[in-house]
Amino acid sequence: DGKSSRLNYSFALFVVSYFLLVNWTMLQVTIAILLNCFIGAMNEEGEKASYALARARCHEDFRNTLDPLLEKYTREYTDDINLTTRLRGLFQLLNQEGDKAISFAKICDQMKKLDLSPCVHLTESDFECFTQNGLLCSHEGSLDEA
Repeated sequence: DGKSSRLNYSFALFVVSYFLLVNWTMLQVTIAILLNCFIGAMNEEGEKASYALARARCHEDFRNTLDPLLEKYTREYTDDINLTTRLRGLFQLLNQEGDKAISFAKICDQMKKLDLSPCVHLTESDFECFTQNGLLCSHEGSLDEA
């Protein structure tokens, strides 16, 4: 055969430059993607912190959903009998149809009509909380006067 194996420098230069160019480009793309993910995570973390701070400021005065209602109805009671009378009056106000028990939906509707600042918006978990997971409710899940 007698062919000599001679190194083709132009081909070697092409392969080396191609390898360097592709790796350099991929390095830049990888760094750009990582920085983008890092900045996105930082922004998300900042938004969470801002939301938590705003929520904390909103709840500085009121720690419970019912605090505006309790503030209005329990501010100036004189004794247990007076407090019981005030709370029964509140039940009468919430239960304008005169039923023996009032459901969660009725309580929510009537709370919207009360002049409270800030407005009271009850959730089912709030209802479960102040009825002690239904212990204070009737077997239908309604709150009665007793």
